[in-house]
Amino acid sequence: MAVYSATKFAVRAISEGLRQEAGAKLRVTIISPGFVQTNFAESVRNPEVRAQITASMDSFGIPPDAIARAIALAIEQPADVDVGEIIVRPTAQASFPVAHCEQHVSLVFPALSRLLSVESALAAGCSLASVSQT
Repeated sequence: MAVYSATKFAVRAISEGLRQEAGAKLRVTIISPGFVQTNFAESVRNPEVRAQITASMDSFGIPPDAIARAIALAIEQPADVDVGEIIVRPTAQASFPVAHCEQHVSLVFPALSRLLSVESALAAGCSLASVSQT
């Protein structure tokens, strides 16, 4: 999970640098999808984890066309409008149990600042209210 979270921060930094360097010549948008209905579970070798991912995907995963619509929204803007970031996630994804969020915040980045831990928990789908209770 730490590597995943670190790559999310890297994508933000690289995207912002690209946007600043390119100026008005290029629009840069970060699309951050939540839990999307994909075939990802098929690549998971652990049967228990695969079953858990499949159950969650069936329960609240959003269809891929939701992401396509978000991309279209960014592309369809006038040339002088840059949509910097779009976060698209199922409404049910924010309802992780508080205990899960507290555990995530306290264990994922013990050596990094509180800000990184909160960002990581939010990226995992925890609500701001549950993260602020930690």
